Amino acid sequence: MRKCILHSAIAIITGSACMAGYAANSASLSITGTINPVTCDVTLSAPSIDLGIIPASTLALRNNMLEGNDVTVDVDCGGPATIAIQTTDNRRTSAMTVAEVADEFGTQSAAFSDPMFFGLGVDSASKKVGALMLGLTAASVDGATNAHILVGTDKLAWTKKTASTTTALFLDKDAYFASAADANASEPMAFTRAAYTLSSGIFLRNADKYPAGEVVNIDGSITFSVVYL
Repeated sequence: MRKCILHSAIAIITGSACMAGYAANSASLSITGTINPVTCDVTLSAPSIDLGIIPASTLALRNNMLEGNDVTVDVDCGGPATIAIQTTDNRRTSAMTVAEVADEFGTQSAAFSDPMFFGLGVDSASKKVGALMLGLTAASVDGATNAHILVGTDKLAWTKKTASTTTALFLDKDAYFASAADANASEPMAFTRAAYTLSSGIFLRNADKYPAGEVVNIDGSITFSVVYL
């Protein structure tokens, strides 16, 4: 009998403690934001990378590599500002992995990483259409060529890179890139205007790997956003 009473008392006390932990007489709402002295606009030299109509008969290889038109990302600020550009893959669920690229296309490289591959949508069989890689090949800051680039995933730690027409700097999806003052700089620089030229490489499967007799749409989508630092 005493044990039952003791158990009941513990249950009542525990229940009261839980209620006390969740109940409150007041709650606070935070209002946050940032007032920037200048704002920056980002525009693209072309609205799309249009590969046009691709005859299935031309996709005769296991790995069919196509190059799209170059696109320039222009940034125009109202005054000197320190910013980065975020690349958001709006088709990330259809992005291939390194293992999938190797299995599907027989293409392997120690330099490849999963974030390098952007999605291109899926076909009617829910299979990934292909893979897109974006290469930063040239950059300028305030009218002068500046190939010094910093890349990062969290805006806190930056890795030094160089934009080159001979060796493209492949961008990662859902990551950031910014201009640096020189090869030794570890933080993004302030500027008023900048331009970044991007090239594209598209991997498509052999025609036999797509649903027979169907039109397959290539459906990639990437957003470039200004992020103030």
